[in-house]
Amino acid sequence: MGLYRRGGSAVAVAAFTAAAALATWHASQIWEHGWTDLQLVCTAAFAWLAFTSILPYLHRDIPQPHPGTHAAALLDRLFVTVIVPAHNEDHAMFQAFLDSLSRQTRLPNRVHIVENGDPGYVFTLEPILRAWQAAGRHRGIDVRYSTNDVGDKRQAQAVAFRQDHDADIIVTVDSDVKLAPTAIAAGLAAFRSSRTACVTGMLVGLNTDTNLLTRLIEPAFVCAYLNGRAAHSMLRSVTVNSGALSFYRAAIWHKYLDHYLNHTVAGRKLKDGDDSMMTCYSLLEGEALFQSGCWGYTLHPDRLRQLTSQRVRWWRSLFWGGFWLLRVFRPTRFAWWSTAWDLLSMTWMTVVIPFVLIVRPVTTGAAPWMVGVWAVALTYVTHARYLTITRPGEPFWSHLRLWLLSPLAAVLTFYTGFVLSYVGLFTCLKGGWSSRSRVVAYQGTADSRLPRPPAPAYDDDGTAGTRDLAGLRARAAQRPHGHAVAAAGGSVPSPRRSWDDEVETRRLWTVPR
Repeated sequence: MGLYRRGGSAVAVAAFTAAAALATWHASQIWEHGWTDLQLVCTAAFAWLAFTSILPYLHRDIPQPHPGTHAAALLDRLFVTVIVPAHNEDHAMFQAFLDSLSRQTRLPNRVHIVENGDPGYVFTLEPILRAWQAAGRHRGIDVRYSTNDVGDKRQAQAVAFRQDHDADIIVTVDSDVKLAPTAIAAGLAAFRSSRTACVTGMLVGLNTDTNLLTRLIEPAFVCAYLNGRAAHSMLRSVTVNSGALSFYRAAIWHKYLDHYLNHTVAGRKLKDGDDSMMTCYSLLEGEALFQSGCWGYTLHPDRLRQLTSQRVRWWRSLFWGGFWLLRVFRPTRFAWWSTAWDLLSMTWMTVVIPFVLIVRPVTTGAAPWMVGVWAVALTYVTHARYLTITRPGEPFWSHLRLWLLSPLAAVLTFYTGFVLSYVGLFTCLKGGWSSRSRVVAYQGTADSRLPRPPAPAYDDDGTAGTRDLAGLRARAAQRPHGHAVAAAGGSVPSPRRSWDDEVETRRLWTVPR
């Protein structure tokens, strides 16, 4: 671990030094020749890059309380339900998920598998689940299984939630995720604060070495957590959770379930995008955090066609989720500005990229070499934190070699992050799990070879900052499911002062659809 830290720090310093030199050169050009519209755009983009590349190094997880302390006892009393929608899942991967669940240092109280179907779909996961349970490997976890005849991820989650009157915390996990042993404990630690409404974990690839595509996906995928979500978490405003591994207070599901299931865009009911909408609901109620010690391992798409389907589906949910957030939230919130910047930067890039790569070279005859230098330097900077990921038994130079592929990964990111964004924009009303049409086979990876999350951080009792939520479960069980919300055009009042107020009064905000 020490070698990874020293090597990663050295490379990060070199990358940031190069970026600083480029920034200095850019500033000197502005000083000498004055501002242009393009330079203004580049400067704004660089400021945002600095925010998402430097601030994450200051991010620290909320530590876990020491076992035996009062704070630990309060967290232990929370009833935790893991809800897992599944569809067309590889059996070996599903088995790996179940085994990882039983190895948690903090076991969940319940796991509910909901297998999603379609016309002609054959449900195959229940025998695996029952065999796991019969072998005694569930370690006392309450195991439930249901089916959902419609391929609707939101409805699948609702099937499980409507049968659960005990949960204090709902953990949403995808069936192709293998949890690190400390995942649930690390995620729950953030709920020591009553202001925490939701927590998202981070994912690392299980099949990084399958082919060149999975190797190129991995650094950018991991750094989307270590950079973007970590920076937003510093301001307590993660704007989009990872749907594959996130934690929510059950009161949020009680309160917004009806709107969640009946949310429409242009008259069409949305079936996926659970991560985007549940994060928006949580931000209405409190803080949305990222815990970098809460790890899951997932399978990357190993074919370009499947990657395309996955990222287009992500872009669709980001667009309508972002527009909904801009309608509901006020400009006084960081989440509003972050979402507005994402949409504005896309608009800028629509003009800037064709001008820089096509129009200017054709009219001036000069190759845009400086753009290439910037792209390479910035890619190395944004991927620098990937070097902190520890891979047991792998020499640092091997890990460094994967990071050195960052410029090639930037080409893939241009395709998935720029080209496909327009595909997602123009097809945002289309739903379904298109990226689930083909199963990525899990080849099996020994735990000893998996990247390791950072060692859990502990602190003292900290009872002064911990709210006793023991009564939440009893009050939540009395709450009716599927509250109505206002039709389109409703207004959103100011947040209430505390979770206790919200649970006791059970009043609803009027949320526009």
